[in-house]
Amino acid sequence: MESKRSQTNVLRAALYEVERGLFQVSYRTDTARRAVHELPIYQTGTCAREAKQRIDESAQECGFDLVIWDGTPGAPNETALPIAGTSAGC
Repeated sequence: MESKRSQTNVLRAALYEVERGLFQVSYRTDTARRAVHELPIYQTGTCAREAKQRIDESAQECGFDLVIWDGTPGAPNETALPIAGTSAGC
């Protein structure tokens, strides 16, 4: 019997702007993956959407299939966006 990859590697993240153009990121995952430690704690960007896109790309490179963005105070809640479908507009 062939073994299929049945579990999606999901990463939960929250983004907070600490100063103009500099964002701090916190991560949570249900799996004990070392790859989460390879993701940046800080990310630059002209806006939160750009910073999230860069984090999405980094997460994909580390083997995550999906990033679920937790809502942050003062920001709209953007949840369950597939990494490949992230838009670049700010």
